[in-house]
Amino acid sequence: MEEVVNKSVMSRVVKDVKSREETLEEQKSDKKVVDRNRRMFGALVGTLQRFNKEEIKKKDVLEKKKVVEKKVEEKTEREKEEIKNRKRELFDEQKKKKKDIQIIQIQMKRVEEYEAWEKSKKVRSELHQNQIYSTRNLLASKAALGQVRSPVG
Repeated sequence: MEEVVNKSVMSRVVKDVKSREETLEEQKSDKKVVDRNRRMFGALVGTLQRFNKEEIKKKDVLEKKKVVEKKVEEKTEREKEEIKNRKRELFDEQKKKKKDIQIIQIQMKRVEEYEAWEKSKKVRSELHQNQIYSTRNLLASKAALGQVRSPVG
């Protein structure tokens, strides 16, 4: 039997690689390659321009959106401030009306007190008039009867 011996053999594949300059020179001489490269370059430039336009549009849309959001936010703030001011005005107005009502109630109480005082004064005045009238009548009757002395004498 034969023994199979596996020996590793070192092998290399050597490929002749051209330099970049040599490859470019070869491509310049071939008309088809030049046309293909121009088309590819044009396609790349077109794609870049399209992406650039899309980015500009996106930026414009974002800026417009920000402006609209800012306006909405400002409007909301103004409305909140207006509501706050209106609430304060209504509160102040309510406070003033309550104060006016209190003043009117005080005035009504004073009028009632004055009317009661006037009524009691009128009753007293009538009583006083009645007393004076009664006293005069009494004095007159006594004088008529000769019972009153003369104050002079």
